Amino acid sequence: MIYNMLNDVGKELQSEFEASEEMCGQVIDLFQLMSNKQRFRIVCILSRGDFCVNEIAEILGADKVSNISQQLKVLRLAGVIRCRREEKFMVYSLVDHRLRKVLMYLKEVYLARDPIGV
Repeated sequence: MIYNMLNDVGKELQSEFEASEEMCGQVIDLFQLMSNKQRFRIVCILSRGDFCVNEIAEILGADKVSNISQQLKVLRLAGVIRCRREEKFMVYSLVDHRLRKVLMYLKEVYLARDPIGV
């Protein structure tokens, strides 16, 4: 009897996966992008507001602004952030506000003071 139930559940999952193939690819691409510690931290910073590269470097305690600039370029080309000129500075901001919600969720879950970790 359990075997038949699992078959039904398996068929349902298979159908859901087929219907959401594009979305699944987008989420995987985003997770791969965020798997770099520096890019993840940059996105965390930009989820709190707009910053120029020098401010981001200072917040991260980075020695080389060029390394931060490279990661900002990767994020910009991926469509996660955008930049605009303000006087002599390039100011970066988060484009996808869904990502801000994901970061808020991760902060809530992983920085919670629950000693059990559940």
